[in-house]
Amino acid sequence: QAPAAARGMRGVTTWEARGGAPLGPPAFVFDIDGVLVRGRHVLPAALEAVKKLSTGGRWRYPVCFMTNGG
Repeated sequence: QAPAAARGMRGVTTWEARGGAPLGPPAFVFDIDGVLVRGRHVLPAALEAVKKLSTGGRWRYPVCFMTNGG
C-alpha cells in the first residue's frame, strides 16, 4: 500500500509511493541568477559542478537551466 502522504492523489505517482528509487538517471535543475552566475561573473562552484556533470563537452545527465531574472 502507498504511504499515507501518497494515498488519494489520483494520477500522481511518486517514487516513494512506488516503494523504490526513481526510474532513470538523475537530472539536475539549476537556477542561473545568483546560483551559477552573479552579475557577469561565473561562480567558481558553478564551474566545478558543470565540469562534474559533463564529459568532453557533453552532459552526462539531463540538465535544465532556469531563471526568474530579468
